[in-house]
Amino acid sequence: RLLLSIMEEQFKYINLFGALLGFLIGLGNLALLRFF
Repeated sequence: RLLLSIMEEQFKYINLFGALLGFLIGLGNLALLRFF
């Protein structure tokens, strides 16, 4: 039970990190398209 709640916490942070990473990659792609 405790392990499950810990995993849920980590999953939430992983999702948040993944969304942030995807956002940064998207911005990087837009910047590259602008320059080239």
